[in-house]
Amino acid sequence: MDRQMSGLFEEWRNQGCHLVFFDHVPLSFKRKYGIDTLISLREWRMTAECLYLRSFNSSCEVFEADGIRGEYLSKQIVRKLSGHKTCLISSSGDLTDHMSVTQNSLFVANNDKGEAIGYMKCFLADQKLHIKEWAAISLKAKPALWNNIRTLPVNELILTVQESDSFPYQLKNPFITSRQLPVFIGKIINLPDFMAVFPFNNAESPLYLQVTDSSLPANSGIYCIEDGTGRAVQSAGCRSVVSVDSGILAALLFKSLNPGMLYEAGFINGSAHDVRLLEKALPGEKPYCFL
Repeated sequence: MDRQMSGLFEEWRNQGCHLVFFDHVPLSFKRKYGIDTLISLREWRMTAECLYLRSFNSSCEVFEADGIRGEYLSKQIVRKLSGHKTCLISSSGDLTDHMSVTQNSLFVANNDKGEAIGYMKCFLADQKLHIKEWAAISLKAKPALWNNIRTLPVNELILTVQESDSFPYQLKNPFITSRQLPVFIGKIINLPDFMAVFPFNNAESPLYLQVTDSSLPANSGIYCIEDGTGRAVQSAGCRSVVSVDSGILAALLFKSLNPGMLYEAGFINGSAHDVRLLEKALPGEKPYCFL
């Protein structure tokens, strides 16, 4: 199996792939062959009494948009939100095809100039309201959208957001059940090319990584991150290096994992100073937009 997987990775690499995502990966494959969770969501489940915000101060107008108008407004917001990022839209089509779905809705929030600054896509099934897409380009939009759907007659609300989304902490009740959902599991197939285009931050000094990829040796080697750019190099010279597995590096680049946490757990080897450099070199925001 190891040889077959290596051959498959090499084939994809020769076809020009830089990154591959896997669907329905067997548990035995996760965190093996350099395959790791790159994007995670968190699902929150709450009853009606848990939906109240700590505070609410928003002058946004919220309305339900149907059909073509709703799709147009939501695409406008996504375009503004994504900017230079790659925008990945969560599809709830597999759920909304179920016969138990009784209502699909798209709500839009406008600012005082009448401009769309946020939207929420949700559907009702078995008296449970599922929020599957939620985007805002203004801090005022999300609370306004939330206050609008909070009054809907449902037994339970299921909210799925990015792992790092702070909105659930705006709720009054801290005792809410949640679970982590690995959404995209993948592997970097061409690490030299991927590092060359990745939007690193400028750190105060060069950082050298010793990357190991037993399933795809072409990814293994030494990489230098300097002046916001990553590149493969022949040697680190006399400089210290941070040693990391290719799968863990991929999770770090996608902001799925934290360098300091992994360093303390022993999954990253190197000096504490270099690990702090790595943290500074990674983008403050996720290099993608996932709704």
